[in-house]
Amino acid sequence: RIHGVSELKIILMIPRIESASASPALLRHFLDSNAPFLITDLASRWEATRAWVVPGEEENFQTLDLFENFICGHNRGELAEETLVPVVECPGDDDKHENVEGHHSHTSNSCQDKSNSYGTELRTEMHFTEYARLWRTGEAEARGLYLKDWHIVKVLKGLDGKHDKQDVREEVKAGIKDGDELCDVLATGKQGVQEERHEELVGACGAEVSPARPTAPSALFSVPFPLTDDWLNAWWDAPASEAGHPAREDDYRFLYLGPAGTQTGLHYDVLCSYSWSANLAGTKEWTLIHPDQKGFLAENLPLQSTVPFGSVDWSDVAVRVRQGPGEMIFVPSGWFHRVRNVTGCLSINHNWFNRSCLDRVWTFVKEEASAVQERLYDLRETFDASLCGWERQCEVVMRANSSINLTEWVDLLLWKARDLRLRQKDTVAPDARLDLLAILKVLREVQRSERYVNFLFPSRNHEEPSVENLRPLPLPLQANSTSQTEEWLAAEIQQLEKCAERLVG
Repeated sequence: RIHGVSELKIILMIPRIESASASPALLRHFLDSNAPFLITDLASRWEATRAWVVPGEEENFQTLDLFENFICGHNRGELAEETLVPVVECPGDDDKHENVEGHHSHTSNSCQDKSNSYGTELRTEMHFTEYARLWRTGEAEARGLYLKDWHIVKVLKGLDGKHDKQDVREEVKAGIKDGDELCDVLATGKQGVQEERHEELVGACGAEVSPARPTAPSALFSVPFPLTDDWLNAWWDAPASEAGHPAREDDYRFLYLGPAGTQTGLHYDVLCSYSWSANLAGTKEWTLIHPDQKGFLAENLPLQSTVPFGSVDWSDVAVRVRQGPGEMIFVPSGWFHRVRNVTGCLSINHNWFNRSCLDRVWTFVKEEASAVQERLYDLRETFDASLCGWERQCEVVMRANSSINLTEWVDLLLWKARDLRLRQKDTVAPDARLDLLAILKVLREVQRSERYVNFLFPSRNHEEPSVENLRPLPLPLQANSTSQTEEWLAAEIQQLEKCAERLVG
């Protein structure tokens, strides 16, 4: 019934690697092969772990004390009181209905049956201090309350004390991101946990952990290259005037905090991206299913079914992996996964992509664009054709459904290509050339198809410094005609082709 099971079992023997053995070449091999792996001792080395976690403390009450003190400490209590966190009600019960619906969504509406299908859970917001109180009283575990998808980079910048109280309230909601400034915040001797309070809390549970000190950014979230080659979050971090993304801020760097039994239902990640997830404290159990088994999933967990996840025999198509404290797991593009907290857990997760999975992400973007266009096709005659009204509406709907649309997708790739050109002297030429060639492959496909190029609406000027003989190409103020967009894209591609040629050898 299931083809290639023996090969799948070989693929699904997830390697466990020590940090010292995690060379760039080895990790790039895993990325290119789209295969999972686990690094056993990565997060345990992080300065954030030292600041927030009491080692060996399974129930995390003291860890929760440390983390709450970090959020609320150093004269920032009032700001923390106003920090809302996203909380999902997801009791860990295998008898609940589960399917693969909502596979790329990070938002959802309330659902009356309280199923644990991904994207259909009951979601709410509460103050962080209230969630901590519910954890301590046991109510968080009893109700399956899981603090998840918290944009920790944005929030910690807001709590850095660099903005006034009103600014923080608005920016926490709107989103703020700056990786370097986040690292300044996490350097707890500078703006974080008060050392006296840190010693008091750690000493109360008999652990010998010295107070955290300011450190370089790489020591805080020191994932090895090429996991740091993150095109998605780097694009959102860049100013809109340079990156061309819309005047809204976003990122895909999250913190998760949940008691034993809380879980995330079966799904694959946003945009068909990669993800890495690092446990600072606690143990998780992962169920991973290769993307080739999507047909098996559709057969055994159809949408709107009442089949409980636990009643299906997954032994031939899935692997279960236990991830302990300090360990980081890599989830490849398009792999379905379900995650359960065996104990209370504090973890950090990044969704991201680079050239190694660019084809898969592009396939996802194409499928999403086609689906929107097909669903809205019957409405085409109701829009003003002279203003490309239907095409614009498709872009609006696609962004709402998929977190990105075709215009933003092309903007992202062009920004990355420009970034590579600007950093030629600091980039290994063969690696940069491979990145450019991967981007060019996608852009040429966009250029050749009316199904894509007719939906591009560039509307911002990029003020880019010249790179030697490569002149900057400003976007048209408003591309109201297909021919104007085609000319602009053709010129961009020509420039990138010249740059790629110069990087040969």
